[in-house]
Amino acid sequence: MQKALSLVPQLLHSKKARKNLKQMLNERRLLKEADFVCVSFPKSGRTWLRAMLTRLYQVRYDLPDGLLIGYSDLHRLNPRIPNIFFTHDCLPLGGVASLDPDKTKYRRSRVFFLGRHPIDVVVSQYHQITMRGPGKRENLSGGKDLFTFATEPGFGIHTIIAYENHWLEASERTPGVLVAKYEEIRQEPETELARVTSFLGERFSADEIAEAVEFCAFENLQRREREHYYVNSGLRPTDPSDPRSFKVRRGKMHGYLDYFDTEQLAVLKKIVDDQLDPRWNYEVALHGTGDREPRSTPATWTMNHSPATH
Repeated sequence: MQKALSLVPQLLHSKKARKNLKQMLNERRLLKEADFVCVSFPKSGRTWLRAMLTRLYQVRYDLPDGLLIGYSDLHRLNPRIPNIFFTHDCLPLGGVASLDPDKTKYRRSRVFFLGRHPIDVVVSQYHQITMRGPGKRENLSGGKDLFTFATEPGFGIHTIIAYENHWLEASERTPGVLVAKYEEIRQEPETELARVTSFLGERFSADEIAEAVEFCAFENLQRREREHYYVNSGLRPTDPSDPRSFKVRRGKMHGYLDYFDTEQLAVLKKIVDDQLDPRWNYEVALHGTGDREPRSTPATWTMNHSPATH
């Protein structure tokens, strides 16, 4: 927190940064009130996860359409629904220097952390700030192209890697932390959604889980975003004719391969190989290697890191 606060003067020009800072300053109260905490770097697939959780509770407790857990206080509509605090635990554009590796403030919280391949995250983050809302209006990319934005020393992918490493290390020291990977949820959504809801102390049937997964399939979420299904205005495209302006953009694993050439991928691969904790088990593919997608098998530590171990 002290590192983040030291950067306040240079960040306050951004409306989005001011919003993130306000949440961080209210964090102690929000943590105290929450039953569970969901932590992720922006653009790690959190909207999809919270949409599936919302659908489960909506069907079970007959809630109105258009709500989204975290934006709408579902626990106030029905006390059997847990109060989940969704946080990024960082100033996303503050760079590595703004990150705080000390997670002891979460020691009394039940936390599920959502990780994702850092290159996919930085690509999605770039589209978020160049195609949507305050990021587009305030030119938060500074006019940089995607590769420059992604590889800027101390920022871009360097921030995401340091952030995910901090949380991996914290998960092994902090009781009550569940680690989930976006790629594993994409590969086995029913299994992983059941694992997350079990961590929340819930028992949903296989049919309930399957219905939520189908309801929140990406093409369905994009259609609902286009139709303004969700009450929250943040879940609406800036330009319905441009898929890049959607909050639910692509959700594709290893989608970064569509945005970088072979030389750029080699630079990104070296950064990931040199900096990312290998236990994340994320590989970086290069064009010209058979165009195979990087291996995304479940990492042993992830699958063993279950609520039962705490």
